[in-house]
Amino acid sequence: MKTIITSLVISLFFMVTANSEIIYTDIVPDTVVTGVPVNDIVTFPIDLDKDGNAEFYVGQHHYDNVMDAVQFFCTQYGTGEVLIDGNGQPLKLAPDAQIDVNQSVWHDSKSNSMDMSTDWPGLGDKFIGLRFYKNSHWYYGWVRVNVASDVKSVKVKDFAYQKTPETGIKAGETEKTGVTEILYDNGAKIIVKNGLITINRAKQSGTTEILLFNNLGMIVAQDSFDSDEYHLTTESLLPGVYFCRIKSGNFMKTQKFLKIR
Repeated sequence: MKTIITSLVISLFFMVTANSEIIYTDIVPDTVVTGVPVNDIVTFPIDLDKDGNAEFYVGQHHYDNVMDAVQFFCTQYGTGEVLIDGNGQPLKLAPDAQIDVNQSVWHDSKSNSMDMSTDWPGLGDKFIGLRFYKNSHWYYGWVRVNVASDVKSVKVKDFAYQKTPETGIKAGETEKTGVTEILYDNGAKIIVKNGLITINRAKQSGTTEILLFNNLGMIVAQDSFDSDEYHLTTESLLPGVYFCRIKSGNFMKTQKFLKIR
């Protein structure tokens, strides 16, 4: 599994009242899953709630240079279910498609895999609607994948779930009113709450530079740090759209965030 080390910030968003939370995981760089080099099936785990137990797997199976297949699984002992179409394949969702209890059909595939080799290849980025059952509640989420035209690989780009139980989410949605908490496969964490951005680098080495500028390109804050945890307040900023630029080594990422008041 490729880990996320230098990508320290993705979408940052906060409002005054907290109604729900979305836990978003960005995979940087995108993970390419392929069984071609080993002539076997290779899988990538989707652990929506980051508890160490994957609820789903996406895999690519290379069959002795005869054929290739991309498949999606629910873990055998998990409680995950997938939105499927009339052919029993994962339903291809466009951005902003609603994912909740009212959508049908939900299906668990612990007994067999769901094939994505026929209708998915070459379509670009598409979303799969997911849900898992935990502590007597359903939690809804999505994963974004891209199946290659020749079916020899599938990219896994990012995934998210609605932390508030029994609450729907839209495909591709990463932001919601209230606290935004972003977790990474290597343990790094970002929390945006009450006008404070907290970056926990999970003990990564090197210096990280952070730059905030408004939609006119004017720099409103900048700093650098090499500690495990860093805090940046946004209380002095006027309401509006801002951009956060993070640079660590050769990596640089710019992401928009919104301050309501």
